[in-house]
Amino acid sequence: MRRALLLMIPVMLLAARAAAGEVPAAPAAPAAPAAPAAGEEAAGKPVADAELDGLLAGWKARQAESRTVVCKFSCTENLAMLVRPRVTGGRLEILRPGGYRRTVLDPGTGEVRGLMILKPPDLWVYVPDLKAAEHYSLPGPRPGQDAAGAGGSQDISGLLEDVTSFDAARLRRRFRMTAAHDGEAVRLEFTSLDGKPVAGIARLRLWLRPGAAFPERMETTNSTGDVRLETFSDVRLGGKLDEALFSFKAPAGVKVTEVTR
Repeated sequence: MRRALLLMIPVMLLAARAAAGEVPAAPAAPAAPAAPAAGEEAAGKPVADAELDGLLAGWKARQAESRTVVCKFSCTENLAMLVRPRVTGGRLEILRPGGYRRTVLDPGTGEVRGLMILKPPDLWVYVPDLKAAEHYSLPGPRPGQDAAGAGGSQDISGLLEDVTSFDAARLRRRFRMTAAHDGEAVRLEFTSLDGKPVAGIARLRLWLRPGAAFPERMETTNSTGDVRLETFSDVRLGGKLDEALFSFKAPAGVKVTEVTR
């Protein structure tokens, strides 16, 4: 029986995966570095509010300077439905505002194993091996709500915009936010103000260095306890990206399913 794709939000990224048995997992890429153990993280020195405001302002300024991002990713998923973690890797391309393309690559051949393209309100998930694609129309803010905060619990595109803004006032309108020093990086943790998952995400954590323009790592925990850790490398900022990368037209012979959420 088909299960719906589960939407997961990394920091500048929005990812979707198919349930086990529906979309075959790509061959394992090199494993991402393990996240610090819970005890190690707890030992991190909290970042004072004034220092955090300064860090957020710096990250916000770097985001404004970096309209495009291209990088490699490695993703480790610990899912209740899988016996062991699933590891994938590939390439991310981001065009601000609102364009995100995630390509899962075979680590041996470099062939495309999966493609996800987000350009709100449209989300496309394409699996070449299955000759299948799914199209989601993402909900936006409800009437009377602005896109810069306090969106509905399923406002995925609004959540993405909020988290990637690094705007202190905007973030605090929607999230309970804490920060701690973790080695040379700063770990930000976001949970909802009312304790309820936002767009299916119960907790989101980012690791950034002061003065950086892109996270080193991102971890999401969904409402069922599944944990997803992504690490990013070979980050290139400010290059040219074709707008066409963020649209999708199904190749001949591909079955397209319109998904109602």
